[in-house]
Parts: sequence; structure tokens; C-alpha cells
Amino acid sequence: MNDKFDAAEDKIAELGRQSDAAERKTVAPPYRFLNESITGIPRLAETLAKNWDAGKQQLFRGFLSAYFETFDRALAEQCLAAGEEADRTNGRDDIIFWRFLYTLHPGMKGFHWKGRSFESLSALGREMLDLLWRKDRSQNRYYRTILSEQVLSAYAAIVVPEDKIFQETAASVETSYRLEKPGRNSPIGTFYAMAYFLSGQKTLNVENRLFHTVEEFAGYMRE
Repeated sequence: MNDKFDAAEDKIAELGRQSDAAERKTVAPPYRFLNESITGIPRLAETLAKNWDAGKQQLFRGFLSAYFETFDRALAEQCLAAGEEADRTNGRDDIIFWRFLYTLHPGMKGFHWKGRSFESLSALGREMLDLLWRKDRSQNRYYRTILSEQVLSAYAAIVVPEDKIFQETAASVETSYRLEKPGRNSPIGTFYAMAYFLSGQKTLNVENRLFHTVEEFAGYMRE
């Protein structure tokens, strides 16, 4: 990441912290989206997340900034900062939109990314393990985007900033992905590490060998 990109991330995160509060003094008016009147910031964030492409259009075409301008200047500036970053960084709109959603509502239930929603990160990890065990590659491209966009580190920074173990493990998994050598099975090893980490399982059984930490498994994959 370059300094300008880091600065943009810091600006969005700071604006999000300023605007996110358990109870806002100003009541948010209803927001019209997909022929529905949506009341409340938490519900708006979740609805945008579950309707990913349409939600991105609301943010990047200025509809959300215009809406927030009427009652919450900090949120309007957050929208504008996200739009400016998207203009400067080609192909980063999904992670920018994701950060916007989770700074808007850090307490949002579940995990949302690119149109798919899970009740938790553990649910995502369990799905990954199930597909890996069955050698089902249908979601591999989706998992790759989570790793390449460093969504887990972003989640750690915004949603669980005090969980150092989560932060370190997320960074380790993402580093493993970046260091994977191209090949027919790449990055299956990193997928296993990610799935084990997210699922919360105490042990990981791969080819009849038990692993008790992500680092232990990552070392095995590098052998």
C-alpha cells in the first residue's frame, strides 16, 4: 500500500468512528432503496450489504452522501471520502464499500462480502472446510477475493480492534496467500488455514495429520 492509500483508509476509519454511536442524537429519516423505506442506520447498512451491487451504486453515485447531508455531516463526509478513494484506486470498489458498511455499523451481525452473507465468520469457515473436504472448488474464486483484498485484516481493524490474536492470525493467513507459489492446487493450503482459523475448530485434520495452530499448518504446507 502507498502512503496516499493508507491516508485514505485512515480518513475513512476516523470519519466512521466519529459518526458511529450507539444512539445518534438526530433520528435518521427513512431511506428509499429497492422500493422499500428503510428506517435506522443498522438496518440500512445490513440492507446495503445484502444487496451488494445496488448498494455500491448508492454509495458511489452520491445518493447516500446526499441523504446523510440532511442530518449527519460526518456520515456525508464518510461517503464522499469513500467515493474519492474509489476514483483514485482502480478496482478497489468492493473493499472500499465493505469498509464503508462496517464503519457505518461496526456492530453489524454476520459477515457480508460481494453479495454473500454469513451469520458469522465461523459459518464462513465451516463452509470452507466442508467444500475443501469434498474437493468442491465452486467458491474458490470468492475465497481468493477475501484474501487478496485483505478483508480479514480490515475486519480486525474495524470490528475487533482490541483482538490482537485475530489481527495477527488474519495477517499471517493473508501473507501466506501472497507467498503461495502458482500451481494446480494453489492456494488450497491457505484456504485450509483460513477455514481452520475462522471456524474456531481446535484441531485441523488434513491427510490424517492433526494440526493445532494456523502457524503449524502453514509450516507443513511450506515443506
